[in-house]
Amino acid sequence: GNLVSDLLTDYAMALLKEMGIKAAAEESKDETGAVDDEAVAKAATRMQAMFRGYRLRRDLEYDYAAVRIQSMFRGYKERCKFDDMIARMEAELEAAEAAEAAASDAV
Repeated sequence: GNLVSDLLTDYAMALLKEMGIKAAAEESKDETGAVDDEAVAKAATRMQAMFRGYRLRRDLEYDYAAVRIQSMFRGYKERCKFDDMIARMEAELEAAEAAEAAASDAV
């Protein structure tokens, strides 16, 4: 929101001052040697854009990881269901074979 943007701008400005007012502003000094406010604003905007891009990429990585974990769990759950189905089918087959064997022994 607007508060985040203001905080980023303040941080960018402080960082630029700490750096001795970066190269882009140094290149745009006027005749008196004063730093152009427009260049400082452009540099701050660029820093904000870089941070927002970083934050977006980080969030996408987290989202991807969450989706991957969910899909792995769903696959695990389906494999468990399949294993149970196979076990039930084998048990039914064994019971049918045992009943058939008992019926043939009774004859």
